[in-house]
Amino acid sequence: MDFTGLVGHTLNGMLAPFGVRVARQGRRPTIGGRPLSDAAVIEEAGRRGLTPGEYLEILFQKPGRAREIIDRMTRSGALSESVRAVCEIGPGSGLYVQHVLARAPVTRYEIYEIERNRSEYLAATFPVIVQPADGETLRSTASSAIHLIHAHGVFVTLDFLTACSYFREMVRVTAPGGCLVFDVVTEDCLDDGALRSWLDTPLRYIAMQSRDYVCGFFQRHGFTLLDEFVRPLLVHGSSRYLVFRRDEAAA
Repeated sequence: MDFTGLVGHTLNGMLAPFGVRVARQGRRPTIGGRPLSDAAVIEEAGRRGLTPGEYLEILFQKPGRAREIIDRMTRSGALSESVRAVCEIGPGSGLYVQHVLARAPVTRYEIYEIERNRSEYLAATFPVIVQPADGETLRSTASSAIHLIHAHGVFVTLDFLTACSYFREMVRVTAPGGCLVFDVVTEDCLDDGALRSWLDTPLRYIAMQSRDYVCGFFQRHGFTLLDEFVRPLLVHGSSRYLVFRRDEAAA
């Protein structure tokens, strides 16, 4: 799974589920500024007896990061024994797939992954249903059918209207009582110190979203904010996680 033939914005969009940005050093692909392709990550992870996602956490000195987020999802009630149908946007390496499957009695796990080779890898590794991804909708998922929709390091890279397209779809497919979990880069994640830190790197992939707008959007559509917390992103900076539950009476 090499990225040699891909360039620019499209390439970085594909890497969004890893929370990393690809840059070029001659003809060599890099992940987070490191000269590693997907194939190299998978090979090295296997050599170490790790999954690719676990290896990426070690590579960027964030071991256990995903487990901490999953623990918080569990404490908030978003991940529980009542979760049967799950949809993940941009699962990337599958790190959160493995955690969710280990915590909940899931019988249907849909994924929307825009990179074909990556989705094929996930389908061969986990009991997931690969849905056709167009980068802004969940068009193959039935309305009011999903108990947990989650995304990690995805909305931190999306422009406003693309994010809103997904938000509208998330409203459509969430079952009454179901939950949403995702992270965004909000104003408080970009104070003066954080902004200087970003500008001192070559990374330019993040996109800021307004916390108040995002919360207001879901609240207007029958969702209650259960929890929110800030966590470091995999490569650099931080993002704010938002956890919503759809009201049981929501149409």
